[in-house]
Amino acid sequence: MRLPISINGGLIHLGTGMLFISSIVFGKKKGAISGAIGMTIFDVLSGWVAWAPFTFVVRWIMGYIVGYYVTEGILYGNWISPVTSIPGNAIQIAAGGIVSLPLAYSLKRTKAF
Repeated sequence: MRLPISINGGLIHLGTGMLFISSIVFGKKKGAISGAIGMTIFDVLSGWVAWAPFTFVVRWIMGYIVGYYVTEGILYGNWISPVTSIPGNAIQIAAGGIVSLPLAYSLKRTKAF
């Protein structure tokens, strides 16, 4: 879902929640790998191809606001317009946390993991 709160908005989708879940349940390294690959595939398949290489790196390190701020600066050719995306990016992180944290902790408590 695209957020209509700024020029560049931001996206909320289940990938953020899944990244958090995989990191909490399976550890940082597996979470980084699954997040980088999964979110990059999302970008490629949903028409955000220019973002895909940046998504891979940013999701790998999960330096979300700084990482995507730099990405937008490079893609848009200035360092002012990315500021408008910070609220949308923050909402995406919060939404991912709200969805994923209870589920991840429930999964951690099962004997399967």
